[in-house]
Amino acid sequence: MESKARATVDKADIAVFQLKCFDFYRAEAARYPREIAKANWWPLLVSSEPIGDAERRVCCDLGVVACDPKRVPFPALLYAASRPNADDYLPASLLGELVRLGEIASVSCQQRWRLDIDRAEIRLSLNRLNSTEIEDLLFLQDELTEDFLDAFEVYQPEELQRRASSFVGRYEAAKMGL
Repeated sequence: MESKARATVDKADIAVFQLKCFDFYRAEAARYPREIAKANWWPLLVSSEPIGDAERRVCCDLGVVACDPKRVPFPALLYAASRPNADDYLPASLLGELVRLGEIASVSCQQRWRLDIDRAEIRLSLNRLNSTEIEDLLFLQDELTEDFLDAFEVYQPEELQRRASSFVGRYEAAKMGL
C-alpha cells in the first residue's frame, strides 16, 4: 500500500508504485516461494485527492487498486455485485458487466505474476482488459459508486465509518510497527 497526500497522482507515481510492488513480490517469492504462491496481495494506491481518468486507466492496466475520496474501489464494488441480493440495491443492468470486467481488473499479484516454484520463475499473465473495456469499467465505477454508498446509508447506516475507523487503526499500528 502506498499513500499520496498531494494535489495529483500522475502516471509516473503509479508506474513506480507498481514496480516497487513487483520488486517486493519478487524478493519475497525468492525467500518464501510456497507461502507467497498461496497468498493473495493487491497493490493499493490511496490518494487524498481524486485520481484523474488517465491515471485510473493506468491503474486498471497495471493491476493497481486506486482508492480515492470520489469513488468506491473496484474490489468493494465487485464484492457487492457478487452478493445474491445485489440487484436489490444496485442497477441490475450494470452488475453483470461489472462482474465480467471487474474480475479481470481486480486480480491479485499472485494471479497477475504467476510464480512457478519448480522453475523459480515468475510469469506475467496476459489476461488483461483492452482500452474499451477499461473505459467501460471506469464508467461502471462512476455510475455505481453513488448507488453503493446510498445502499450502505439505507441498509447499514454508519457501517462504512466503522470500517474506515477500524482500517485506520490497523494502518496506523502497522505503520508504527506494532
